[in-house]
Amino acid sequence: LVETDPEIAALIAAEERYEADTIRLIASENYTSRAVLEATGSVLTNKYSEGYAHKRYYEGQVQIDKVEELAISRMKAIFGAEHVNVQPYSGSPANLAVYLAFVKPGETIMGLGLPAGGHLTHGWSVSITGKYFKSVPYGVRESDHRIDMDQVRDLARANRPKILWCGTTAYPRTLDFAAFRSIADEVGAILAADIAHIAGL
Repeated sequence: LVETDPEIAALIAAEERYEADTIRLIASENYTSRAVLEATGSVLTNKYSEGYAHKRYYEGQVQIDKVEELAISRMKAIFGAEHVNVQPYSGSPANLAVYLAFVKPGETIMGLGLPAGGHLTHGWSVSITGKYFKSVPYGVRESDHRIDMDQVRDLARANRPKILWCGTTAYPRTLDFAAFRSIADEVGAILAADIAHIAGL
């Protein structure tokens, strides 16, 4: 790369120094391990694999099928899930897939408001999710900047959302998943835990 495009090589080197000298607190800019960098910078980036394993639209997917199946089996084991789809390439389209599977246009959704540390795909107005669905944001207490679970429960009871998001993007606290589960069950909502934006995956 230094020989082919020295300008890009220099910018990459500058970013490496920047990331080594600073602490990033944005979940989606989590520090990637050397092993992940090697995998994502491998020949796998050459593949465009439409469809699912063993049901592709063209040939040459033998290794890709195995990679995808391995990822699925690992995610099932980690999260105790019956079904896993590892194909969405980022959190935003993955979230949109959840919406399109469970919510009709105009139905109500709930998520942490963007100014309080939520993610824009949890119903904020700049996202299609805030335009396509009726969004009811919850917030944090002014006293300690923690999610106000009483407010979440009150809003959920009043608005009966189809989906209740408990993921965040800029909220440096441990989430009370059990409390979110209880509220979702009480109002008959699907509980969606946006782990990509929590962990910066």
